[in-house]
Amino acid sequence: MNKKRELNQEDMDMAKYIVDILFYDKIKVMSWGFHIPMVIPDGIRFCVQGFVHTGMVEVIYNHGWDLFLVRLLSPNYELIKEIDMVYFDDLLDLIDEKVESGRQSQDMGVLETVNWN
Repeated sequence: MNKKRELNQEDMDMAKYIVDILFYDKIKVMSWGFHIPMVIPDGIRFCVQGFVHTGMVEVIYNHGWDLFLVRLLSPNYELIKEIDMVYFDDLLDLIDEKVESGRQSQDMGVLETVNWN
């Protein structure tokens, strides 16, 4: 049986927290065609019209790990890709990569070596 729970204030607060993280770079988010944000349990769902992905993105907070789950969905709500264990500071770049740029980031979360010569 698939029971849906009612949304509560914690869900609203988490959705606002995720939007605050994403809108750190408003231009990047707007380049995705971000629209129709909806609060979901422990997160947010929004529509995008990016260069690489058109459909929906869900960002869900995992309380146990203190990390995020990112789901890319088709316009018909079919799961296309799921990325688990995403740190909050990688969230914006990861979604940008999957929705707009399509380029693979090199070891997100790990500092890159800089050649000063």
